[in-house]
Amino acid sequence: QWGLGKSLGDELLYIDQKGNEIKLKLVASLSNTVFQGNIIISEKNFLRNFPSIGGFNVFLVECGRKNRNSVKEQLIRTFRNNGIKIQGTGERIAAFKTVENTYLSIFLMLGGMGIILGTAGLGILLLRNVIERKGELALFSALGYSVKVIYKMLIIEYSFLLIFGLFTGVLSGIISVIPALVVPGNKVPFGMLFFLIFGMTIAGFSFIVLASRIALKGNLIKVLRKE
Repeated sequence: QWGLGKSLGDELLYIDQKGNEIKLKLVASLSNTVFQGNIIISEKNFLRNFPSIGGFNVFLVECGRKNRNSVKEQLIRTFRNNGIKIQGTGERIAAFKTVENTYLSIFLMLGGMGIILGTAGLGILLLRNVIERKGELALFSALGYSVKVIYKMLIIEYSFLLIFGLFTGVLSGIISVIPALVVPGNKVPFGMLFFLIFGMTIAGFSFIVLASRIALKGNLIKVLRKE
């Protein structure tokens, strides 16, 4: 699509072994595969146009992950005089996705900056909300609730909102990227994602504690008198 400017149903022109022009019609396509960059035709049609080419120079080897290294070493020892080159399917697909992964890394970094700004906005919003509730907090104080109890109430209330928001956000994010996670060769930056989520959680709790302490400073009864 991008390299050749072709789509399904189009034809490719080649010269066979006898110098004649042959046409190959694109009837199907494969995505996220080790065959990217190759045209696959039947062995019968290939040998009909290139009869002098015998044998194979590309092999697919299937083995378990535990035996991967031992199989690779054995193949290298056996075919070392034939110039064998071995590449894992994940490595090959990742090489095709280098440009795409670079863009994704850039967007991830920009997203991290957005998360930092959003977390700062969360702190400002919490502080404003708690200050606006000073009259309500003063009423609790007049009813006999101690500052310590009111402080715990605020921490529990806003912590529940923070945890619920993080849970729904992370869950929706996981669901949205499931198609990308199942594609071989895609490397998920779990470390960075964990760091971002952990950082948001710590920052959120810090803002909750700070906003609650600021709101409970001073004499709450005076605030109630103004109300």
